[in-house]
Amino acid sequence: MRAFEKSIAGKGTGTTFKAITDSQLSGFEIPLPPISEQHRIVAKIEELFTKLEAGIAALKKAKAQLKRYRQAVLKHAFDGSLTQEWREANKRKIEPASELLERIKAERKRDAKGKFKELPPIDISELPELPDGWVWTRVGEIGKLIQYGTSEKAHSDATGIPVIRMGNISDGKIIFDELKHLPKEWPHLEDYLLQDGDVLFNRTNSAELVGKTAVYKNYHPKAAFASYLIRVRPIELFYNSDLLSFFINSFYGRKYIASVVSQQVGQANVNGTKLSFMPIPFPPPAEQQKICEEIESRLSMADDVEKATEQSLNQSERLRQSILKQAFAGKLVPQDLNDEPAEKLLERIKAKRAEMENHKRDRVKTKKRKLEGFVNAGS
Repeated sequence: MRAFEKSIAGKGTGTTFKAITDSQLSGFEIPLPPISEQHRIVAKIEELFTKLEAGIAALKKAKAQLKRYRQAVLKHAFDGSLTQEWREANKRKIEPASELLERIKAERKRDAKGKFKELPPIDISELPELPDGWVWTRVGEIGKLIQYGTSEKAHSDATGIPVIRMGNISDGKIIFDELKHLPKEWPHLEDYLLQDGDVLFNRTNSAELVGKTAVYKNYHPKAAFASYLIRVRPIELFYNSDLLSFFINSFYGRKYIASVVSQQVGQANVNGTKLSFMPIPFPPPAEQQKICEEIESRLSMADDVEKATEQSLNQSERLRQSILKQAFAGKLVPQDLNDEPAEKLLERIKAKRAEMENHKRDRVKTKKRKLEGFVNAGS
């Protein structure tokens, strides 16, 4: 029971780790039911715990299935399945993405004034087939800004500007926990302040976490971003930030990251150039919005189910403690008047212990006499 564990923990001493002595442990008071009732209590606890463990196993299985469900949602989003009906209903109204992409390139060439650098063509032989009206492009084609975060040393003064670090990205969201801050008067702050729709990509982390991505929203606190992150700012009219984040976090995005990642001193890294080369599907903007709505609807439902599952798991632990509490309060199983009273059981235990102590003393005396006889015989 938790109360017993806390009581024991309170008696522990030591700096590196807590420990208690044999004498301290033997001094703890415990309830003593009749021996027959003890057997009934243990049998009932085991019965209830077996059912409880089966329920917990089912909840954990459901939690694992939710992870697979989320990836299945993203897979169907990017093979066109989620919006197939919408696409059929709107195919005459939508400009093909290939034409939009050509317009993007033309505008970028014009704005670059002769400094535009064409990205390498995409080998689509190993990429999934896209629905009609979609086209493969690269992050660098639809990103008007790809930028590393600041390496300026941050501090814990909460009066400053929060800095989003790699630990603040989790499950496709930005988590504003355990923040560090930059001084408001730092002269380069404006260069690193996040804007609505900025996509943050974790470029350095462990192999399984590198590449985790989330979108900064205008309802988030004003914040900058740190050097282990890369900011991608898509061209608003042509590419949806949420869609880009969903794709990078999907199986397809993870597969690309795994193919280009490099290892440096135990850490995995994907630099800005490799990120800019990532092939991404380019649906028409109107369909992009519809895809994001379909994804968010399904993932929101999954989040609700996961939250309920977590609550049930927490309730399971409380139920476990409740079972033990009832057991040691004498409320878990019915009592039987025919059982030998615990007082008599305790008397028998004391008598047995006294018998064992006497037997132990006799054995010591016998060994001592034998030893003395051996010593005397030798002299």
